[in-house]
Amino acid sequence: MVISVDIITVMFADVAGSTTIYEQLGDEKANEIIHDVLQLMSDVTRKNSGRVVKTIGDEVMCRFSKADNAFITASVIQEMLENRPEVNGFKIRVRIGMHTGQALIREDGDVFGDAVNVAARVTAIAQGNQIITTQDTVNGLSAIFQNSCREFDRIPLKGKSEETVICEVVWESDDITRMSTMINFVDTIPSAKQLHLKHIEKEVVLNPDAPTLTLGRGSQCDFVINSSHASRTHAKIEFRRGKFVIIDQSTNGTFVKNVEGQEVYLRREELPLMGNGVISLGVNTDQEKSHQIEFSV
Repeated sequence: MVISVDIITVMFADVAGSTTIYEQLGDEKANEIIHDVLQLMSDVTRKNSGRVVKTIGDEVMCRFSKADNAFITASVIQEMLENRPEVNGFKIRVRIGMHTGQALIREDGDVFGDAVNVAARVTAIAQGNQIITTQDTVNGLSAIFQNSCREFDRIPLKGKSEETVICEVVWESDDITRMSTMINFVDTIPSAKQLHLKHIEKEVVLNPDAPTLTLGRGSQCDFVINSSHASRTHAKIEFRRGKFVIIDQSTNGTFVKNVEGQEVYLRREELPLMGNGVISLGVNTDQEKSHQIEFSV
């Protein structure tokens, strides 16, 4: 029986690659490992004022009255698992999805409704070591936590007239270090005046008067790339302090290769573009060459 209807944050967390773990280690050992991870995630949830609704196979479902508690729980889980050593040759990784919205809460503590459906859909997008959430959740976070979230895609959801904005939580301290290092690195690069982009028959020129451009497979992007590996809004290029900087906002990452053959992989990171080269959305530059974007600074 339903006893209340509330705005809550629903979180799903499941073990990535669990099928492979079962296949290679056998049911008994794999079940022991999965159970240990579920116990860890459940304990962290309870310590941060959350409630474990249920565990389903290799997944735990939780609910929180405050989005901040869900954010902290998800980040702590990822950090704890990242710092744990491999188990029988496996580095255990989980994918986490969260959404804040209206839900029906039953007498036995189970929850149903829009918040649950969207959280499950968002979790399906996440990869191992990722935390994916929605703009609705970000809006309910404290300012300090909002600064660790970035939009990287928009998805259509059944029953909703508009696309849902999804965001990634930057939880790894290394991400912050890399971004800080890149900011310092940008200051050492000579100023640029123009950036030329070319893909098949389309050419675009960026300059300080037209300083921003978006890349992706969505029709709303300035530079549309019809690739299944590209996110709807995959990356953007900004002119900052005399440099053209590409910023990855995608699920699969962005690859940048210069004329010397040096390739850089960006995931939730940014890179100043220099000289000539190619940009590839979602796959490395040795694949899907027909979808590559040539650039010249």
